[in-house]
Amino acid sequence: MIAKHSSRFIFVGLICISFAAYAPGLSGFFLIDDNSYMTHLIDNADAYLQGHGLLEWLFTYYGIVFLRPFVQWLWLIDFAMWGRAPFGYHATNVLLHALSSFLVYVLTRFTTRQRWIGIIAGALFALHPYHAESVAWISDRTDVLSAFFYLLSATFFGLFRTRAKRLYLGVALIAMLCANLTKENTLALPAVLLVYDLLFHFPTLRWRIARAQIVMWSALAGYALIRFTFLAPPSLYQSTQSLDIVINLFAHYYTITFVQPFFADLSVEMYWTLLGVFALLALIYRRRKTVWLGIAWTIISLMPSLSVAYPAPRLAYTPSAGFVIALAAIVAQPFPQTMRGARVARFALSVFFIGAYAMGLNGRVENWATAGNIAGSVVQEMERLFPQIPPGTRFYFIGIPTMARGVPVILDDLNLKMALGISHRSAVDATLGAKFPIVDAPRANIFFIEYARRRLIEHPAVRDALSARAQCLGHARPAIEWTVAQGLREWATWNDLAEMDAPDDARGLRVLGNDPILASPPINMPALAIAAVEITLRARAATPTTRGELFWRATDQADFFPGISEAFPIQADGEWRTYRVNLGASGKLFFGDQIEQLRFDPTDAPAEIALKSIRVTSHCATSANNVCQCQP
Repeated sequence: MIAKHSSRFIFVGLICISFAAYAPGLSGFFLIDDNSYMTHLIDNADAYLQGHGLLEWLFTYYGIVFLRPFVQWLWLIDFAMWGRAPFGYHATNVLLHALSSFLVYVLTRFTTRQRWIGIIAGALFALHPYHAESVAWISDRTDVLSAFFYLLSATFFGLFRTRAKRLYLGVALIAMLCANLTKENTLALPAVLLVYDLLFHFPTLRWRIARAQIVMWSALAGYALIRFTFLAPPSLYQSTQSLDIVINLFAHYYTITFVQPFFADLSVEMYWTLLGVFALLALIYRRRKTVWLGIAWTIISLMPSLSVAYPAPRLAYTPSAGFVIALAAIVAQPFPQTMRGARVARFALSVFFIGAYAMGLNGRVENWATAGNIAGSVVQEMERLFPQIPPGTRFYFIGIPTMARGVPVILDDLNLKMALGISHRSAVDATLGAKFPIVDAPRANIFFIEYARRRLIEHPAVRDALSARAQCLGHARPAIEWTVAQGLREWATWNDLAEMDAPDDARGLRVLGNDPILASPPINMPALAIAAVEITLRARAATPTTRGELFWRATDQADFFPGISEAFPIQADGEWRTYRVNLGASGKLFFGDQIEQLRFDPTDAPAEIALKSIRVTSHCATSANNVCQCQP
């Protein structure tokens, strides 16, 4: 009776510890992939709950690459319970994490037969700093849920061995299949259970351990046959790097993972020193089977992750259970119990590790909480400024951070649109950038919004300036013009270009490669004033058409960048043509910029060019009068 009561207290205690540790992130808004799930459920959850398209969503939402119906189920259940409120989704993750922590306690307790070691293992798992991403990020519930099933299966398999009830083996089998249908890296579980049997039960049961092992391995083989033969080829999971590089990368990365929060990074020397320390500890405590079980659990559970192209904290979530089991087996009894001071050492080490883990976790949870609160403040401020958004309204945002303390917040336009759509219950047309773009014909329902200090600030002056510019869109006049007689030869040849003979009114250029560059003299022209760039030339090449490209550089740019350019076809038939590049309508010029220099790449292949003129035109005044002036 006392044991039952103590287990209940420990269960409640681990739940309280987990919720206290992750409390800062419970109020955070949805982040990155969360928005994709929520947008899909907002559109389809009602139909799924009525049974329409449910099976298709559970088994094909990810296409052919993943088969994770239990993850989909959990999202759907949460949506039915909590709707658009992120708190409930966070609470579900934390609850699953707490349950897994309790399973770590149970598993450690019956392998060591010591409650204190189980308590330390459960607490260390609940507070491990590198679990922050898996628990605080809603979308990473894939790892939290799969680990729960993984631990549940291992726990009931252990109970089956100690109590010889087939029901426990059945639960272990079902839990393993649930883990497989949650995430593919749980395929390592039967190997972990085999190590457990060899360490703890082979001396007494001998080859009788094979019966239960055959059941577990047969179920795994059946799943793998269906999963990888009929639903997706195994090559989809393989890294493109060589195996030795992958192993070295992952070994170094996950060594850092498991020694958190004591080391933030490791030099090569420190890495090998730590491996030596681990080997020494394994040698010292070699008679403790639980230590070897923890080591095997960690390594075997990490093996499927070698097929992934990159290491990540979430991939260490399930393997870390083995690490904390081994660590607890050492920390809870560093010396023989008969040695003087053994209890004091046990208590001191336990407090030290649990305290260090708690402090390390707090910093990482705060990072995720900050990112979630920033995303939430954007949504809340939009609800304050625009309770209702009429159809056709467009928003341009600046200042919204893509990252906060190393955690993604709102990465791109699509993510921003989905986040705003969740709160406003309708599609929102939004663009995220570092600066406000110059757009033609601004409408009354276009808004320019800046995010600063958790507030959204509207900039009507930007819309007013663009409205004034719009009055002159039908009029353009030359602002700068280069001809042979007036500065055209001042355009510098930077690459793959040589001078050649040409008519007196043109500059002859021979393109020697596929990357010719002409760079203008300084122009220092407001981006708001630019209408177009007109280039008059003729070209001869081996192909009938080549590709020209115009770049521009603003004051805050150190160099010309790909993407800040406009490409256009050039006819290589020897005829004179004028090519008009409408920069003002490109959407790639930004309010407040000063354009300092232009760059023209005349072709993308060897050619002969005769360049007659380059002209920059302006929208900001008509030829008749100055009725519209561009504001700075």
